[in-house]
Amino acid sequence: MSNFNKQFKAARRAGTPLIAIQTPDPAATLANIKSLAPSAPVVVWDCVNGWNDSPAMITTNEAGIKAIQSILAGVDVAAATRIPVEMLDAALGLPEGTILVMFGAQRLFDQNDSAGVAQAIQGIWNLRDRFKASKRTLVLISPTITLPGELTQDV
Repeated sequence: MSNFNKQFKAARRAGTPLIAIQTPDPAATLANIKSLAPSAPVVVWDCVNGWNDSPAMITTNEAGIKAIQSILAGVDVAAATRIPVEMLDAALGLPEGTILVMFGAQRLFDQNDSAGVAQAIQGIWNLRDRFKASKRTLVLISPTITLPGELTQDV
């Protein structure tokens, strides 16, 4: 078992709610995460597609699609949650054990809009205790990532 697999499984067993993964291949990393937690809902979000809830997309698994549809019933899922802080707020409704994968996480911290950055940082931090209590995990995937000071001790 690779070091990544061991670390990811250990983090999930320990209930680690916030994980950052630096990778040059986000798609392969997502496939690996899905294989390590085959029964967990895996939900994927990015700033262009919003929640990836279409069965035609290969990112979100079937349990994840049901999780998204349950929290955003009757809403245009992608359009409703392209704004990071709105997605983070909606993520509080995801079921126990869900793995929420956020692609392009570095963009949340690289923006020039200080209000948007501050809201995203606070939104991520706000998930920490609630996700830990329900064995949910936010995975920030990025080719490069430098965490802001507010998150360095929690991610």
